[in-house]
Amino acid sequence: MGEVDRERLKDVLAETLEVPPSEREERLRELCGADGALFAAAAELLRADRGPIRDFTPESRPSKTLFPALRYEVNDDRYFHTLPARGPLYVGRTERPAEPSLALPVQSVSRSQFVLETRDGSWWIRNLSGTNPTRLNGIRLEAPTRLDHGARIRV
Repeated sequence: MGEVDRERLKDVLAETLEVPPSEREERLRELCGADGALFAAAAELLRADRGPIRDFTPESRPSKTLFPALRYEVNDDRYFHTLPARGPLYVGRTERPAEPSLALPVQSVSRSQFVLETRDGSWWIRNLSGTNPTRLNGIRLEAPTRLDHGARIRV
């Protein structure tokens, strides 16, 4: 992402994702102002959430690469985590040192809560916790399930 301030990028993405998809491009332009590099980086990440966003300037054209992302909240704080090119990504209360992982420091989350994996070009979720249920779109996860765009995971 070059010289884009990652914290500023996270803030811009969080605010942009709060508005309906039809209003995101306009909101993104408002938040980025004249910062073409910030707009390009945010637009590239948002492609996975909305589809193409017009370029800020020809010089700041984002690549066609899509970055799947996980948007999540912990204790009313919002976060944005870009997923690796391929899974797995383990999610739990503690990080796994030998594998890509995301730690959610909340007591109701198991040490190993769930794993996100790639199969045939799609992301899948698999529950790892026997204690704390993982829910996908409000339904308790019993078997590995393919994730659709906008899926909601709750632990």
